Amino acid sequence: MRRILNTHLTRRYLVALGFIAVLSCSAYTVTHDLIRTQATNAAVINISGRQRMLSQKAVLLSQELVHSIGTSSQQNIKLQLVETANLIEKSHNGLIKGDPVMNLPGSPTDEIRSTYFSEPVLLDQRVKNFVRELRALAKPGSPSSTDQHLEYILNEGKSNLLNSFDLVVRQYQKESEAEVEKLKNAETAILVLTLLVLLLEALFVFRPMVKSIMLDRQELSDTNEHLSRLSSLDGLTGIPNRRSFDEFLNREWQRALRNHTPLTVIMADIDFFKAYNDTYGHQEGDECLKRVAGALMECCNRPGDLVSRYGGEEFAAVLGDTKMKGAACVAERMRSRVESLKISHIGSKISDFVTISLGVGVIIPTGEVSPAALVKTADLALYQAKNAGRNRVVTLKTKNYFEEE
Repeated sequence: MRRILNTHLTRRYLVALGFIAVLSCSAYTVTHDLIRTQATNAAVINISGRQRMLSQKAVLLSQELVHSIGTSSQQNIKLQLVETANLIEKSHNGLIKGDPVMNLPGSPTDEIRSTYFSEPVLLDQRVKNFVRELRALAKPGSPSSTDQHLEYILNEGKSNLLNSFDLVVRQYQKESEAEVEKLKNAETAILVLTLLVLLLEALFVFRPMVKSIMLDRQELSDTNEHLSRLSSLDGLTGIPNRRSFDEFLNREWQRALRNHTPLTVIMADIDFFKAYNDTYGHQEGDECLKRVAGALMECCNRPGDLVSRYGGEEFAAVLGDTKMKGAACVAERMRSRVESLKISHIGSKISDFVTISLGVGVIIPTGEVSPAALVKTADLALYQAKNAGRNRVVTLKTKNYFEEE
């Protein structure tokens, strides 16, 4: 009888090991797919969002080309225009056909393909036409043809194409969230099933393993928490989020501390944004935030600079090795660029359009202060800009900062 019992226990033990092995492999596969999916979706959303900014850049370059004076200036703008057109085309082909370098799978869903190839959006044809017009504008031509190309670019780039890009980015974001949620549900189901098998087997075969099982559960919980921190982009605007800002600021702080160089933080806030939401609704408010984010990104061209969504209608930028005068110029460029978007805002008390107030803080890091002091300085400058009437830039520097004249 004992031998038979041992045989049953051994059989149960082997079955339990088989179940656990299968579930462990399944958990590993789902976790791997989740990480890969998040990375791939982040790349897709980033590239599709970048298309929007590239189209805006193309519009600005087209306007500059038409109004520029001098062969050298025109040639430089044409080169930038061709480069921008090439980037738009490359990114577009990567989103549709795939590009391993950009981590683009090239397998759009039926909904995405409908946006690209079906009425009423026809984004694929619009992008091709837009690129063709950009290249045509960059070539020598008669004034009349130049006007025709420019008119098409402005009409498409300022409204139709931007709306189409917004539509496809939202669809990518929606599908990404659904896919990640599906994998997380599968992960949760595997976790629940694993715990159930272990509990049943522990009751009949290996109770001493309960402690080890709880440790495994905690490890899996920690893995889930780690996966939740992988996303560093703001889901609405597509730019870095608050977590990215904090991490980037800490790194730049250490760099500036070693090199004894100035470090700048710019805090920006959309003026009377609550009134904007109350007047136009939250959906239009989200569109406003995305357009403002894109405008701010355009103003920071150095690879070492960072623009992030700090929270709500507030944005923050970190500029490494930037003195007070340079920081003030960047902030003023941001203010002017947002104002030039001409986003109607009848609820504003200072303008007919959306504006921003900016506070600039500059510091040379030392061991006696922390990054929080720099953020506080920029925040104080922003507060002063608001009190002074908004739609302006106020700069402040810490006591240890001395700029060479």
